Amino acid sequence: MEDKGGSRQEEYHRGARADSRILGDDTFIDRVLGQKEVIPRRKGSLERVLKEVCKGYSVKKEDLGLLGKDRRLSEARGMAAWLVMELGVCTLVELGKV
Repeated sequence: MEDKGGSRQEEYHRGARADSRILGDDTFIDRVLGQKEVIPRRKGSLERVLKEVCKGYSVKKEDLGLLGKDRRLSEARGMAAWLVMELGVCTLVELGKV
């Protein structure tokens, strides 16, 4: 990308020094990050996640570990995995042990 004078604006191609997730100069990044509202996440429990997933998919907790290609169980396992990662409850290895 080029600026009005025809020269290449490097920060649009590689990200800025301050925060590589945001493209733009340092002033722009400071303005964007200053507007960011930090919402603290509540950490759930593994038991709560499994309880809600089982309730939502109408499955039993012990059935989540069954082998097979039952679509509902596969979706429930996937949702449980996504939720524990998203909520920061535990790792997938820890979930797998349960």
